[in-house]
Amino acid sequence: MASSSKQKCMCTLCNGKSVPRKTFKIHCAKTHASHLNSISQLDNVSTDSYNKKVQAQQEKNDLQKPLYEGSSRTLIEAISEHFLIFSSNSGMSKAALTECLQHEKRIMPQPNYLPASYKEAVKMIKPSLIPIKQYKCCVNDCKIYPMNDSIRECTICNESLLYKDSNRCKKTFSYMPVVPRLARWFGTKNLAKILYAKKLDTNGKPSELNNGIFKDTDVEHCVPLALFTDGVNPNKNNAAQKSMWPIILTWISLPQEIRYILGPMMMVGIIPGNGRKEPKSLDPYITILVDELLSNMECQLYDSHKDAPVTVKIALLQYLCDIPAFAKLLHLSGQAALRSCTFCKEVGVRNNSLNKTIHISNRQFLSDDSAYRLDCTNFALKTVVNDPKPAFYSKDEEMTAHKDFDLKPNKNQKTIHQKETGLRGIHPLYPLPYFDRLKQMQTDGMHTISDVISNVLDFISGKTDSAKVRNCEKQYNRFEQTWVTNNRKSTDQGKQPKKKQKKQSEPQSTNVVTEEVSFPDAPWSLSKSQVKLADKRAQSIQYPRGFDYTPADHFSRQWTLRTMHGKQQFVTQNAASWCLRGLLGQQQEKTLFQLFDVLSRLVKPSYLKDEIPTLIEDTHIAVTLLERDFPLTLQNLTTHLLHHIPEGFMDFGPLYDRWLYPLERANSWITRQILQHGHEESTVMQTYCIYDWSVFNLLNGTVKSDSSRKNALHKVAEKVLPSEEYPVTSVNSILSNSLLHREDIKDLHCRYKEIFPNLQFEQFDVDPIVEKKNTVFRYDEDRKREVYFTTYLYQSVSRSCDYIVCVRHPTMLFGKIKQIYQHCFMDNVFTWVRLDVFPLPEASGSFWFTENVTLTSKLCLLKDISNPIVTAVEDGVIWFLNA
Repeated sequence: MASSSKQKCMCTLCNGKSVPRKTFKIHCAKTHASHLNSISQLDNVSTDSYNKKVQAQQEKNDLQKPLYEGSSRTLIEAISEHFLIFSSNSGMSKAALTECLQHEKRIMPQPNYLPASYKEAVKMIKPSLIPIKQYKCCVNDCKIYPMNDSIRECTICNESLLYKDSNRCKKTFSYMPVVPRLARWFGTKNLAKILYAKKLDTNGKPSELNNGIFKDTDVEHCVPLALFTDGVNPNKNNAAQKSMWPIILTWISLPQEIRYILGPMMMVGIIPGNGRKEPKSLDPYITILVDELLSNMECQLYDSHKDAPVTVKIALLQYLCDIPAFAKLLHLSGQAALRSCTFCKEVGVRNNSLNKTIHISNRQFLSDDSAYRLDCTNFALKTVVNDPKPAFYSKDEEMTAHKDFDLKPNKNQKTIHQKETGLRGIHPLYPLPYFDRLKQMQTDGMHTISDVISNVLDFISGKTDSAKVRNCEKQYNRFEQTWVTNNRKSTDQGKQPKKKQKKQSEPQSTNVVTEEVSFPDAPWSLSKSQVKLADKRAQSIQYPRGFDYTPADHFSRQWTLRTMHGKQQFVTQNAASWCLRGLLGQQQEKTLFQLFDVLSRLVKPSYLKDEIPTLIEDTHIAVTLLERDFPLTLQNLTTHLLHHIPEGFMDFGPLYDRWLYPLERANSWITRQILQHGHEESTVMQTYCIYDWSVFNLLNGTVKSDSSRKNALHKVAEKVLPSEEYPVTSVNSILSNSLLHREDIKDLHCRYKEIFPNLQFEQFDVDPIVEKKNTVFRYDEDRKREVYFTTYLYQSVSRSCDYIVCVRHPTMLFGKIKQIYQHCFMDNVFTWVRLDVFPLPEASGSFWFTENVTLTSKLCLLKDISNPIVTAVEDGVIWFLNA
């Protein structure tokens, strides 16, 4: 490319680095002598295309001019700020952005260069946007075609691609390429440095980072990607169902807090739905992505950190989907099939009473010497289990089964083959030479754990208990005391409400015999009075910030646990166990609490390698006992998948790095951007293209946003940008400097004696002046976020409790934060917390409890206290639930 004053040329091997035209050949020979054929590019460029590149570069340079004469703010800064607000906030229309631009343009000094409308602003930045490729699609999702292709009918099903007597496409697909975004990342200095700031720890990452496609490649030049896709309903009204499927890629080797933000998290396209239904096939759309990855497995990109071209390797190594998406993407059977497990060859059992498939092979996962394998009393199978753990498909076996499906001559034989193997035909990901499904996909922990929790809580509260459930137990000769009994009861039709009386043309007897079904009490379910007690306990819970649920009657109104993350917190932080204690049968309660304990361990953010084998065995036992002590209706596919979650920890790392919560939030962003219906996918992709550019400008320092905005995007910008470009302000609430009381100085003197045992000093050497605070933040390495503390006198959120903490040294104590202050001693700043301490606690199972009074005070360092604790008060006793 060239500028207006001195003509310049863009070296394609450097991906965007412009050099003077006169020294272009010298640059090529010096920088990458092995690629001298790039010199011929200069002569191959036509005059028209060259002039277009010059004009585009000129338009880009014009964005750097001041907004008006004497302004320190450039045009690109102003446009970037407006577009960041427009694309980040849901529900802001293009008309609203136009009004904002017009208002600011009118009140600024005249003349100024601020665009007056959305269209004018987009036109200015268009050369800087990542280009979007448009395709026209068959309405039956058979195949897609380039937009400039003259074909008007699908070559497979002969369905018209265009509306009658029109050139308007019935269905389109917008694709945003991946490689230009990677080139932009490597070409931006403060973004490229992230790849070098800390060497990537390959423990818990795909094995291909150590060998395979990335063998003998620097970690900084590897781009391992993970794919996510899921069905999304763009309509706010659930009655008007329509499904579209976003395709999102995450860059695995980026830090966790960066790669899960939309922007660094790359959306490549949105697969349009088939009318009001989901697309019939994802294959033609995924093929576009696969083709790009195949053609760019190794590509030359300019690395601004090294100021030189480098060879970058790109590979798709992980698949992050839920079970329905896995089935559609990888041509597997659905979750209702007998062979529905995507990880092993386990075969379910079709139960006619429940009208669904149940999985009762849990004992096969236990160790060979487990006593439960010999137990024939209350398991579904009343026999000793000697069968080994269900095997996995090998890569060759699976490939053969997929091919055999396509070779079957008719639909009936294909259906039989799918039932036997759980596999359908060849999918578009197989051309990737490094594709290995079982090594590159893992169980979706988010949906699996959330569904298990929902199923269990709904069942024990009686919401899903039914005659079908009891009949299934009768069929397997289990829990005889809970079987349904039928009693005949005579009722008088004349006493029935009028709404229940039917109009009858012929006179009938006044006495009608009806059949009433009674459910005997069961040790796994709560009575109405027990549900009320559990709700009362749930309403008394106090929780610190960072929890998605609020005190409510969670057992009678399950929707009060609003989010999947909230359900997980309710169980893993021991709140559910505390509410249910003493209400179920003794054996059922023990089994349920054992399951809850395993779920709490499964969601831990980190593990020691030695802990994983024990966790795997404990998970197998917990699911096995759930089969023994609870009805078989809970033995669905999601319960079975618990067996496979910890098995992937050694290769894939903890669930913390693979949660789908950020990806689901990206889906939420998509639905909020839809203001007009009709070709919603293309509309969202246009907005996303602007959002992608806006996030890039924020991360590279073009937009100097207010650092007081503490959303995830701005926190990442604080870390990426140098501190002088992005000042960080403290959010701690400071009261004032004040003098300590004599007793406080005495306490500090004693504590500093413990901290500095070899230092000789007296009490008067302790400075009595401290800086008092109402709130303070502490960064938690495990949770990867800041934890909020406050004094109980300053608790600003009435529904939150951020001041009850635990001290484990030397004994287990609990207290309320009364004071927070910073004190300087020996050129160090210490943050001290004074606690009003509760009486010595007692243990009850996994809980601690004591009287709800405070007796004394204790001075502690902030680093020595726990994070704020979930608590509950009952009958004058305070319970500490997750200490």
